[in-house]
Amino acid sequence: MTEKSANRTRYVNIYLPYFKQGDDFHCSQEGTKSPIEAFRNHANQMGIVKQRLHAVADFLDEYSDRMDEIKVNGDTHSIMMEAPADIADEMVRRELGDIDEFMEEEDEEEGCDEQEGCD
Repeated sequence: MTEKSANRTRYVNIYLPYFKQGDDFHCSQEGTKSPIEAFRNHANQMGIVKQRLHAVADFLDEYSDRMDEIKVNGDTHSIMMEAPADIADEMVRRELGDIDEFMEEEDEEEGCDEQEGCD
């Protein structure tokens, strides 16, 4: 790995299987015979969300000495992490997020490399 690629910033989207409280509950009701079953379905979905959040926290804990290199922001429907390529790529390898291709393209379009400068 070159020094340039090691210092490269990548953007990872961390998606949770949750959209909006009412919309997601409505999906939990589909195909059910009772409200009890719908609430149990919804609770199972929340369990998956909880597991995912803990998995991300556990992953980041492995890099606790590098937290100054990692930025995390929440948006309406997603959580975005900006991190050095080695951390971002490992997160994707472990299936905890996906590279944000739009942000990658935006960085490439800026046309200047911090280390090499502009042409």
